[in-house]
Amino acid sequence: MLGFACIEIIGPWFTLTDAERHLSSSTAGLLIAGVPIVGVVTARFFGDTERLGARRVSGLVLGLAGVAVLTVPHLTGGDARSLAEVFLTVVGYATAPLIAARWLKDVPTLQLTAPCLALAALVYAPAAAVTRASETPSASVLTALAGLGVICTALAFVAFLELIKEVGPTRATVFTYVNPAVAVAAGAAFLDEPFTAGIAVAFTLILAGSVLATAAGPAVPAVPAGPAGPGGPGKGTRPVAWSTRQTSRADGRVE
Repeated sequence: MLGFACIEIIGPWFTLTDAERHLSSSTAGLLIAGVPIVGVVTARFFGDTERLGARRVSGLVLGLAGVAVLTVPHLTGGDARSLAEVFLTVVGYATAPLIAARWLKDVPTLQLTAPCLALAALVYAPAAAVTRASETPSASVLTALAGLGVICTALAFVAFLELIKEVGPTRATVFTYVNPAVAVAAGAAFLDEPFTAGIAVAFTLILAGSVLATAAGPAVPAVPAGPAGPGGPGKGTRPVAWSTRQTSRADGRVE
């Protein structure tokens, strides 16, 4: 649990925030979109032997291409330090779901989320106290902070951890493709920002890639009944139905 909190929350909150002082949000968003691909590679070190298949690989590539179409026109800034910080963030975001799926799958979601966020708050409390504002922020600012804390952090982590349990860690990280698309859609809907043809193309690529990248693998073929076993003729082996839920909750093994 301590490792998950440090890799998923405490570390990335610093590295990504510091990196975005020198990188544009578009650049950071494009780099963060590499999380699913890094996750697929990292999963091999955690014993994941699931075959990706052409469909999921195509989905990962399409989704990344969509994010690129959306963000490349706005790429600015960056230096070796900021790029290294984003890289560390990507590795953390790719590794933490694997930790949760392997060692924390039996911990209830709320019991995992609450102590991790509380630890992060304690770690950052001294820095927040030293750099606190000289005046009390306005009501709108405090409301925005509350929304970010409750909806975009606490509830988002609960949903993310449930998603990891449901579909597995590598599929769950595909949400990083959708983030930039949702941000652009929200900007067009609520801030009157332009919705261009390029954005529409990016949306199509991201949605198509996300569907393909999260698709379930092929069903395991039925295994013919073997020789007579202890239970009688034809009961040596039996076919086992495959499902994403079973494999994600059993470290990649069919229960």
